[in-house]
Amino acid sequence: DLWLRLLTEGCSLGILNEPLLYFRRHSSSVSSQKAYTQVLVEKYIRRLYRQRLKTGHDRFSEQDLHRFLCRNRYYDQKYVQEENEHLRNYQEAVKEVKSRRYRSGIRAMKCFLRSHAVREKVRTALCRRWKEKHDAINIF
Repeated sequence: DLWLRLLTEGCSLGILNEPLLYFRRHSSSVSSQKAYTQVLVEKYIRRLYRQRLKTGHDRFSEQDLHRFLCRNRYYDQKYVQEENEHLRNYQEAVKEVKSRRYRSGIRAMKCFLRSHAVREKVRTALCRRWKEKHDAINIF
């Protein structure tokens, strides 16, 4: 949200060619345990960004966020656990495909077909790659 707000205000951002931070992922990390929450929050932030671009301001409020989370079944713990599991399976499948173990691609496709969160994550990644390829600044 910070980076998108800076872009909205006209700040210029760039990418450094050297890594400044390394991190590792593991099954008990916040990224793994709260993966669906992160997907939803990213989707909500992109929506606010598009509103700011269109109207000059966004309609953020705690009530609006709560409605968004309700519409996306955030408060249904069983659903959230299933989505987190699909996201973990998808990440593992991506790793295996990158390691040229292509049978896992089938598992990734199953995750993609079953999970709203995985479809959102794939859509976001594809949008980013397309934008990078075409040198567009406007995100999503």
